[in-house]
Amino acid sequence: MKDYLRWSLRQLYLIFFWPTQFEREVEDIGISSLKLRLVERLHYLLKMFPLILVLSAIASLIAGYTSETFGIAVDWERLWIGMALGLAMGLMAGVTVAVVIGIVIGVASSLTMSVAYGTRIGLITAGLVTSSFVDTIAVGAASGTVIIGMGFGVTLELAGVRFGLLLGMLWGVVGGVAAGIATGVLFGVLVGIVISLANWLMYFRLVTYPFDAVLSAIAYFVWKRRPDAIVRAWRWTPVAWNEVIWLPLPYVSKMLVMIVKQDRKEGFRQIAFVALERRLQRRAALKALVQVAIDDLRARSINELANSTDKLDWTTDAPAELPDEMKTALPRFDRAAQHAGQYLTLHNVYRKGEALKNAITEIEALQRILIATRGRVAPQLLRVASEWRRLIETEIETIRARSEAAREIPNPFVFGNPVVETERNLFTGRRDIARQIEASILGAGQVPTLLLHGPRRMGKTSI
Repeated sequence: MKDYLRWSLRQLYLIFFWPTQFEREVEDIGISSLKLRLVERLHYLLKMFPLILVLSAIASLIAGYTSETFGIAVDWERLWIGMALGLAMGLMAGVTVAVVIGIVIGVASSLTMSVAYGTRIGLITAGLVTSSFVDTIAVGAASGTVIIGMGFGVTLELAGVRFGLLLGMLWGVVGGVAAGIATGVLFGVLVGIVISLANWLMYFRLVTYPFDAVLSAIAYFVWKRRPDAIVRAWRWTPVAWNEVIWLPLPYVSKMLVMIVKQDRKEGFRQIAFVALERRLQRRAALKALVQVAIDDLRARSINELANSTDKLDWTTDAPAELPDEMKTALPRFDRAAQHAGQYLTLHNVYRKGEALKNAITEIEALQRILIATRGRVAPQLLRVASEWRRLIETEIETIRARSEAAREIPNPFVFGNPVVETERNLFTGRRDIARQIEASILGAGQVPTLLLHGPRRMGKTSI
């Protein structure tokens, strides 16, 4: 009994929340084989039938007692008879249709998303409609509208047992409506419209979306209080266990980004899972990838800027396709980072300056491209490019100041002719002093004592 409950509940979980996995598991056990015999199809439906019956009864009880709470009379005898006949007719019709559809068009190559929608609508609507809480529902109006509403959740691609199971639920709805009809076509039309709107609400999961959004927000704030429990909090996020969520959920991309920051391998694995297995939430995975790339590009120093290329190795084999503007910008960032790396390894001041100038050239070209780009990611990339440019320009000013401080004293000696013709007036002769010395020496009776006094480099030695 325990094994049956585990198996049947898992089948319903997969149908409602993970239809693509249901498709894979059904194919693995051979249910979708074209050669599958009628007995095997019937066996699969009968195996699921007890749980479907119990769920239908529970839903009918809930709907019936809820109706009586609001003062609406419920014909319980019709309710049970209608539900029993509807499920029985649905089982037979489902197997028949499964065989016919399987022979005519073959088995679908993949289980479309409408399996989950149609089956869930059929289960819930069967429980509500078979309640027969009003004795004035018309057959043509109500059942016809239910069939139209269910039609949005069914396509001809649903063949084999899956189509039979879905049609069984549909016949349960129609049988329940037929068992609870009376008179009053106008009211039946109104009820049919309400049921059709309810089907749309269930088709797009608008009924359960508030619960999904609240649960996602709770998981996010639990992580905010306990950052080390991000992986555990992610398991509570509806995206982790529910494939059929049409509307975007809050904080999904932020949680994926934080998982990457804590464990890059696990984070990219979860992003790939969302991109491949949660196609309705694929935008969240793409947004997370873009944010991870932006974070990897951010740098606070020239050393981090030069090493950013190593962080972006994952972009060559990303779990999802990156936006076009990012695929255009990443090579420019990579070349600028390479020039920054050359600057760090070179020793010649001139060569280091050239490397930084080349990096600036790449960033300027990237900025011009991003300014003309209209993609959603372009503004973020432009901000990162501006940050890179400020870092490189600051480094250029720093190296320029260092080169000025370390400059050597220029050599004052000039090789060759020290005085050119145009500079002959810079020097003043000392012929008058030479004549005075000559007269003093030659006219004296004894050798006089002479003192030559003057500033440096005034020609004392020459005299």
